[in-house]
Amino acid sequence: MDEVKRKKLSDIFKRANGFIIVSPEYNHSFPGELKLLLDNFYEEYAHKPVGICGVSIGQLGGARMVEQLRLVCIELSMIPLRNAVYFSNVQNFEKEKETYREFLLSMFDELKYYSEKFD
Repeated sequence: MDEVKRKKLSDIFKRANGFIIVSPEYNHSFPGELKLLLDNFYEEYAHKPVGICGVSIGQLGGARMVEQLRLVCIELSMIPLRNAVYFSNVQNFEKEKETYREFLLSMFDELKYYSEKFD
């Protein structure tokens, strides 16, 4: 990543009071590109809340990815939210999108609670 792009992202991440990561499951974990992004901005993420959404074409909705990513977020001094969202059978998302509403609202409420602590 060139220095201009890195600086731009760093500024955006510094201003954020919290994060939501939406990621597919890849080999029972998360993609390497996501790990590279996280590793490059440790100071910007530290001590901020993060909501995690898993995505998969299977029935687990990226659950294994979410559990792996929680551990990495803790190591990066982030605050993983208790409420994650699991988008399972994503190929049917249009038919099922209303079923996720309650889960997303719960995660957003929790993210708002923690992010207000950083205002």
